[in-house]
Amino acid sequence: MSRKVLLFAPCAFNLAETSRMVEIAKGVRHHPIASQVFDVQLLSPTEASSNN
Repeated sequence: MSRKVLLFAPCAFNLAETSRMVEIAKGVRHHPIASQVFDVQLLSPTEASSNN
């Protein structure tokens, strides 16, 4: 089975939202089943805006 991409891309520098996304991403990476299903990708707001 191919892994699905779980993309975290905050649209602005909001410390509360960004830290929550990081905690979710770490949880997925350390979970025995979720880490096999999802490939976690993190983008910074500057990376996300430069891809448009």
